[in-house]
Amino acid sequence: MQENDAATELQRYLANLPGRIDAAMYRDLDDIVRKHRNIQVMVEKAVDVMLAVDLVVMAERDLFDAAYLFSADGDFTPAVEAVRKHGKKVYVVSPASGAQLARVANSFIKLRGEWFDDCYSA
Repeated sequence: MQENDAATELQRYLANLPGRIDAAMYRDLDDIVRKHRNIQVMVEKAVDVMLAVDLVVMAERDLFDAAYLFSADGDFTPAVEAVRKHGKKVYVVSPASGAQLARVANSFIKLRGEWFDDCYSA
C-alpha cells in the first residue's frame, strides 16, 4: 500500500480552510480522504520477459501455429527468432515502428494511431 498524495493534499486543505463550509460537504470530502488515503499500486515487473518465455515454451510444446505479438519492443527479437525456428509464424502488431522486430517476424502489421482516437477521452 502507498499513501495517496491527492488524499493527503485534500486532508491538508480541509484542515486549513480559511472559513467554514457546509458540514455535509465537509463530511463527504473527509470520507473521500479516508476512503482513498492508501492506494494499491501495481508495478509492471519483467512482463516482457515472462511473455517471451511463454512464447518460446508454448512453441516448443507445439501449443500454437501462429502468434500475434502486440509490441514493437526489440527485446522480443530473440524469442521471435526461437519461435520461428520451431516452424511457428509470428505476426507483430503495433502502432509504433519496430524495425528490429519486424525483420524477424513473418509480418509486421502497422496500426494507424487515428484508429484509436475514440478509445481515449480527454
